[in-house]
Amino acid sequence: MRRVDVRVNGGLWQEARLIDPQPNPYTWRRFEIALDPQPGEAVIETRAMDNRGQVQPATVPFNEGGYDFGAIPKFRVRFA
Repeated sequence: MRRVDVRVNGGLWQEARLIDPQPNPYTWRRFEIALDPQPGEAVIETRAMDNRGQVQPATVPFNEGGYDFGAIPKFRVRFA
């Protein structure tokens, strides 16, 4: 994985800092980004870019088996 981008509430994508080396191409990768959240609900999206420069797609075709989901995830969070 080359990079991870994060955006909050549909704003601009910001590059996150990759924390650990990736031992192989099939493992999770930890990252961090500084946020200054306001109290209330927010939607956080993350997208990855592979070593070939391909960016994770916003949507993917429906998968009957419900596995191998590769679209950009959206996390609904509440900040206090």
